Amino acid sequence: MSIQIPFTKPTKSGAEESLLTQCLSGKPFLSNGTYTRHSNEIVRQVTGTSYSSLVPSCTAGLEAIFIALGIKQGDEVIMPSFTFSSTANAVALRGATPVFVDIEYMTMNIDPSKLLEAIGKKTKAILVVHYAGVSAEMDTILDIAKQCKLPVIEDAAQCFGSSYRGRHLGSLGLAGAFSFHSTKNITCGEGGAIITSSNVFANRLKVIVEKGTNRQAFLENEVSKYQWIDLGSSYILNEISAAMLSSQLKEWENMTSSRLARWKHYFDTFKKIDSNQIRMAEITAGAKHNGHIFFFHVKDAATRTMLLSRLKAKGIQATSHFEPLHKSIAGKRYGRASGKLEVTESAAGTLVRLPLWNNIKCSDQDLVISAVCEILQIG
Repeated sequence: MSIQIPFTKPTKSGAEESLLTQCLSGKPFLSNGTYTRHSNEIVRQVTGTSYSSLVPSCTAGLEAIFIALGIKQGDEVIMPSFTFSSTANAVALRGATPVFVDIEYMTMNIDPSKLLEAIGKKTKAILVVHYAGVSAEMDTILDIAKQCKLPVIEDAAQCFGSSYRGRHLGSLGLAGAFSFHSTKNITCGEGGAIITSSNVFANRLKVIVEKGTNRQAFLENEVSKYQWIDLGSSYILNEISAAMLSSQLKEWENMTSSRLARWKHYFDTFKKIDSNQIRMAEITAGAKHNGHIFFFHVKDAATRTMLLSRLKAKGIQATSHFEPLHKSIAGKRYGRASGKLEVTESAAGTLVRLPLWNNIKCSDQDLVISAVCEILQIG
């Protein structure tokens, strides 16, 4: 049967075509142009940070951040195993070792109680991933990091529009990175942003994202010509993508509200169902999320396989998510696990994500809900 309700659809604000036409008619449409500057201004305003740079992807942003940190061979960086390969690649590409720690079952975020046992003499940073746009327990994490004199980096790929105790995710540690991939709440197809409020770190990033040159200083009339002064790469988002992103960033509050309303429709409906067949996600105390992902856990991996298969047969595309990195081929080669990571393995095997995008019809959501209840015999 063909898919009638896909897992996701790219977000549209309605103004993309107009801004793209304006961008293409400009002479020239170089990088760091009007739309890039406008988008960076919104990102800084929303996150409350002093520096933002649009990048080609969250992956690229994390790579730039770890170059700026000076991470090198022999160093270690702590991170959850339940995340995308980009999180670990940013560290492994520097010759350093990702050290995988366990997660909390109900949030899928890094377990703060596992950090101290993972920290050693080679540890140079803690890399936090905020799963589904829901903050990890940052008070404890930041306290541990301060105690151990370690910087905290935030993989906030899924988090634009999410906060923790009034502070936007990505802004709580030394630096953070967002994704504007086509699956995200705010998108330009493929893109991202990095942020920091450290002037010293921002000055490092300005050079790294511009191929290791001081071109940004040249653009700001601080030098008469620019030259290669440090390591770096091409980490600047093109102006055409920035134009599309600009149209969506203008509407980020409305788009986030729409997404949250759809998330809440799932949550409120399933919460009323008294069943031991599914376990709902929990929101970290103090967290305000953006409704990026709606997920729950079923009782075991076999149940998940059955549920996903039968939903597909009904034309509904639900899915699982990350496979634990410490169990992967590259994870075993380039990283190591701290402890047994039993929660990671169990939770990754039972997680189910339901179709969700900014303007999914409530009637389609109701079809999904009814199908889940029928298959699991609940409700």
